[in-house]
Amino acid sequence: MENYREYQVTSGQSQMYSYEYFYDKLAAIKAGAKQLEVLDPTLDRIEYNGLKMNVITWVEEYNLNARKTESMARYKGQGLPDRLLIGDFIKEEVK
Repeated sequence: MENYREYQVTSGQSQMYSYEYFYDKLAAIKAGAKQLEVLDPTLDRIEYNGLKMNVITWVEEYNLNARKTESMARYKGQGLPDRLLIGDFIKEEVK
């Protein structure tokens, strides 16, 4: 198969996965940010810091995949942002 890579990237399954990936990742980020708002960092320090780390990682993964113009980003929904900022989801300073 001459254009195997192009076939993989543009296959129906690949397109659907990429499209759903961005919606699912953004939903997870928003849910994690909401949980951070209700958690008390002084009482649930380990859980709070772990969730904060996850949200930061998810934002970075979203941004990384949104830059992959040859594959995943090509099929990102048009209503979704091209780039997310950690500060939009975590209201305290990231150290």
